[in-house]
Amino acid sequence: MSLEIQHLEISYGKHRVLYDASLFLPAGEIHGLVGVNGAGKTSLLNAISGLKIAQQGVVLWKGKCIQGTDLAYMESSLFFYPRMTGLDYMQLFAASNPGFRLEDWNELFHLPLHEYIENYSSGMQKKLALMGIIALGRPLWLLDEPFNTLDLEAVELLKKLLPSFSKKGTTVLLTSHILETLTETCTKIHFMDQGSIRFSYPENEFQLLQQEIARHASEKYDEKINRAMG
Repeated sequence: MSLEIQHLEISYGKHRVLYDASLFLPAGEIHGLVGVNGAGKTSLLNAISGLKIAQQGVVLWKGKCIQGTDLAYMESSLFFYPRMTGLDYMQLFAASNPGFRLEDWNELFHLPLHEYIENYSSGMQKKLALMGIIALGRPLWLLDEPFNTLDLEAVELLKKLLPSFSKKGTTVLLTSHILETLTETCTKIHFMDQGSIRFSYPENEFQLLQQEIARHASEKYDEKINRAMG
């Protein structure tokens, strides 16, 4: 099983958000996407999930065109229906996965499931969304900024959960603006810029990735900083 992304392109008028984006993710690996705002990370996840239709290119899962039922997608901006409790939400997500044990999982996430989600903090809502992803029981996860708004303990929990699921065959593609959260969890990290994958590094070369990102930032900002500072 593998995820194959081949030459995806998305444009809005003359503005290209994805350009010849290609990627290969073997089953059971955790892949990270980094890049500045507007680099195309979320657009790539949207194209994989089917929320955005690419003008060119294909997305294959196990050699066939990907279907919505193949994946679980957590967007960076979460949405919950009003007057819905955490329990309502979890029962909806676990409906097709009778093996999901809600009580056991909530021992880890510690959520007040009988309260309305609208009364949750942003971190609690993120934990509920993550537990919903787990409840779906699907083999491919797309996680857009999963570490954002989580408290320190929940960040450490997620760092432990991702490798545990990958060992069972789950394939994960996630984004983060915090490079350290990716270097501590991912098998491979890909740098996106202007809608394309510019370079990729395996786990044993993450230090080179950090150096490349620092060099990229220096080229972009050093002269402007010196000019602004006088």
